[in-house]
Amino acid sequence: MSEMIFTHKGWFMLCPIKVADPESHAPCVAARWWILEPWFTVNEVLQSSMIWLLTKVDPDYEPMWMFKITGELK
Repeated sequence: MSEMIFTHKGWFMLCPIKVADPESHAPCVAARWWILEPWFTVNEVLQSSMIWLLTKVDPDYEPMWMFKITGELK
């Protein structure tokens, strides 16, 4: 398996992230710095809980992960 090359930066809720292959249907996303991995996990749990709740309230809800790509990594 090849190493992912992160080319872009952005935000996942309140966690700074790096993104590999942002144009694909399933981009690879990770916390920008290793020290923030626990914070990334907290944001992922919050986002998953919100998606679970919204799909229970409205079965027609189309879930999406909230990533904001802000630019390219240098």
